[in-house]
Amino acid sequence: MTYDTIIPSDLKIPGVQNNTDLIQFIRDNNIEFQPGLTIEQSKLGGIGLFLTPTKTTTDYPDSDFEILRIPRDASFSLETLIKPLEETKTRDKLVYEGTVPIKESELIVNFLNTMEPNTETHIIITYFLAFKTLYNLHLKFPKMSYYKDSPLRKLDTYLNIICGTFTIKFPQTEIPHIHQDDDFIMSYVDTCENLKIEYESLVQQLKILHRDQTDIDFGELLPFESCFQIYQAVRSRILEIPREYVPDEVEGMINDITTNLAEVSFSLGSEDKKLVSPRSNEDYVIDISLVPILDFANHFHNNNAYFDIDRDTNDILLKLKRDRLKTEKFEVTISYNPEDNIKDFLFTYGFHPQLQDCAQYQLFELKFSHLKRYVPNGDLLCKWLKILPQIQFVISDSDIYLNFFSNNLPLLFIDGISYNKDWLDLLLSHFIKFNDIPEGYDTKINGEELTNLFLYQEKESDFINGVDPIGVMFKDSTLPNLSSILEVTEADFDDLIDKTIEFVVNYCRDKLKDIKTLRIKNNFDELINNYQHFQMDIFKKLIDKFEKDPRSLILPEEIAKIEWETEYRSTPRELTLDE
Repeated sequence: MTYDTIIPSDLKIPGVQNNTDLIQFIRDNNIEFQPGLTIEQSKLGGIGLFLTPTKTTTDYPDSDFEILRIPRDASFSLETLIKPLEETKTRDKLVYEGTVPIKESELIVNFLNTMEPNTETHIIITYFLAFKTLYNLHLKFPKMSYYKDSPLRKLDTYLNIICGTFTIKFPQTEIPHIHQDDDFIMSYVDTCENLKIEYESLVQQLKILHRDQTDIDFGELLPFESCFQIYQAVRSRILEIPREYVPDEVEGMINDITTNLAEVSFSLGSEDKKLVSPRSNEDYVIDISLVPILDFANHFHNNNAYFDIDRDTNDILLKLKRDRLKTEKFEVTISYNPEDNIKDFLFTYGFHPQLQDCAQYQLFELKFSHLKRYVPNGDLLCKWLKILPQIQFVISDSDIYLNFFSNNLPLLFIDGISYNKDWLDLLLSHFIKFNDIPEGYDTKINGEELTNLFLYQEKESDFINGVDPIGVMFKDSTLPNLSSILEVTEADFDDLIDKTIEFVVNYCRDKLKDIKTLRIKNNFDELINNYQHFQMDIFKKLIDKFEKDPRSLILPEEIAKIEWETEYRSTPRELTLDE
């Protein structure tokens, strides 16, 4: 293995000032790779990994084989990031107060305490924001040996790669009213705005915590643009890496992490306390991790490689599928997600993957706003009928379908159902009956509180729980329950499917009229415009197919996957009223 061959001399890697720095980083972290593996410019976008076979194919193993090995300690996860924090804490015990502008361990701790991250990804982001601030502090005091000789300097190369990663910029364009009904656009904008609020609070808190350092401007040390960029870059490079599950070792690791974080007055959120569950099976736990070099591998749905672990060492491996080996140089690709869920890709990576062949399908969820334009009180009926007003598109390069599996949207089109505006008059008696409260039992129910609870659900939730569907009338009566709605209404489900298809097509026709492109200020506007053009293309494809044969839009059972119904659909906003 020759380290100097992994990077062509003329390659410019964003964030890397000198390729020898990255080569030294690879060497220092004992990262090993197959001869012929190189980091190069990719046609898929940005930088990628390539393999040039150096032997005849008969010399390679008959099974999938390792082409890259990264020691676990060279990755960045909840577990491994404790190490640089501990190193700075140990070093800072020997540093007298007032002899340096800011102690590194103190600043890292203040970031953790101030931002209070409650997911593994957010914790990693917080660390890297602190590392970037300390990096800029080093640049502010370049001759101060404390910063110059810091153990954090060994992270600088990868930190610069994170800071050089392509990301979508902060939205600068005011979103037109016509776009504010789009859940994807608004969720992206809301996330950006919330991050800006969090950033402003962070800077203010750091200013208070370090008020003695009057010459330190945290807004300059960590500009919002850098914070926003790191936030997105880390999210886009995160991988879910398995690690062998040895119960005693895992429990010890959890105790060590909890103890270390407790020492800095930083508490894990409930999601992060469950390192073994739910992301585990009998053999493995999953670490949310940044993995240098492996994270150069680009996404390709029909990937030729995948990451794995060495059971003996817990090293992270990139393995090539033996049957995908070629005789000439080719790009090594992994799958970021087993399904190309368009909105997830746009939100996380800033692009939507291209369709590769007729056997591949992509998923796109269309949510319906202003349902009352199409169905009287349609938005309220959906809440009472426990219908998420959305449909999942399943798209190939030559076809398009609507996924009706586990989707109750057709119930909205039953003839004779209507919204019961007087449901409050029925609430108390139906609430008692629905919850099997014995007659004469003192429930101590406060009528006003009960009313407010259900009014809140009707306003803020997607589903209304805790009572039967008294908000829905069929002819002159309320529905007894949802499970018997087809029997009570004598509705034909095939007929309802036909009505739903017609509604979806008409909705898409109206959307085509409303879609407008944004004036380009930065690549956020380009992202939104690409998203809009994507919608236009699939809406036109849908309408064309409808005009030929409406029922051909129904997703066939032989194509459908159960995970499309469970893992790739929005979950409802709802109150659980079990207690």
